Amino acid sequence: MDEGYTLEDYTELIIERDRLAKEAEQYHISYVKRFGALVEKCFFLKIECIRCKKMISEFLKLLNRGETAGSVTLEELKQLVSGEMKEYDEQLKSISAIRKLKSTVTAYELAQIKKIYHKVATRIHPDINPQLFGHEEVKQLWEDITRAYKGNNLERMKELEAVASAVIAKYCDDVVAVVIGDIDDKVRKVKEQIENIKSTDPYQYKFLLEDEEMCAETEARLQTEIDNYQAYLDDLHIQMDDMGIK
Repeated sequence: MDEGYTLEDYTELIIERDRLAKEAEQYHISYVKRFGALVEKCFFLKIECIRCKKMISEFLKLLNRGETAGSVTLEELKQLVSGEMKEYDEQLKSISAIRKLKSTVTAYELAQIKKIYHKVATRIHPDINPQLFGHEEVKQLWEDITRAYKGNNLERMKELEAVASAVIAKYCDDVVAVVIGDIDDKVRKVKEQIENIKSTDPYQYKFLLEDEEMCAETEARLQTEIDNYQAYLDDLHIQMDDMGIK
């Protein structure tokens, strides 16, 4: 069993975990860019099928309570199920937003972003130096850094590097030593997090995106799902028309 880990071991693993999480996010973006139109259409049809099924269910409940078919409008039914559909609609917006992202970051820029993040994280990462986060200035700085890091925003990272230098000088000199209790257990936990990131989606999209044959199979599968959802949605619309839902 591994033991006797140092603060340096822990720090490097924390930064490695964050790097892999960022890569996973980028693979997710690449996946949606490659398959986005199909994914979005498939998911749109799926939630429309769910919406129609819920509206039919609500319509039948109203009829059982004594309402007449002609007194219930389609818009009223949509309002009745809008709360239940909110999460689905938000997911669809998220897919649409990712499709609009443009990746123009060069390998050099990515390396610079990683370098800045590593430099700052070793001093003020909340897992490494939690005592600093009693200062609101440090908390806000870290939020800004993680946002710029995930967004591959090199210019913003350079700005924040300068801000971080001042913040580190202001607060870190007061920290005599960083003491991490139960460091062996903490290291093992971070190692487990790293393995979990690497073994699950969206990090696993990496292997799909590198295989053109698998990509073609995925596109074919998504198109089949679209066709099936469209056929089911058409049937639901016919059912709603027959029930008098207008």
